[in-house]
Amino acid sequence: TDPEIASVGLTAEEAAGQGRRVKVGKHEMARVGRARAMGETGGFVKFVVDAETDELLGMHVLAHRGADLLAQGVIAMTGTGTLAPLADCVCIHPTLSEGVKAAAGDLRPVEIPDAAGDPPVR
Repeated sequence: TDPEIASVGLTAEEAAGQGRRVKVGKHEMARVGRARAMGETGGFVKFVVDAETDELLGMHVLAHRGADLLAQGVIAMTGTGTLAPLADCVCIHPTLSEGVKAAAGDLRPVEIPDAAGDPPVR
């Protein structure tokens, strides 16, 4: 696809379906300097994290060269299991990976309605 779609782990909805409270960090590629310079501003980088344990549950990318960006999330999931290394990294500017760091540092709790219409998971 253009932009590329890449994903690993759970979506926020899947995690909520397991009864987990989640935080989501999302960064639009239109706010990434390298993406703007390349004229490839469509899409985003998104992380799904357990709100109680900070365990990284999933990463979802829709972006130019999105498959290349996914490796950072895979390494975090299989290494520390958290976003701490990505949030703490120093990215070279301008690079597409700045969007990964920005998403990792922008976690916010989300409420996801239950598929049966029950109150959202908090």
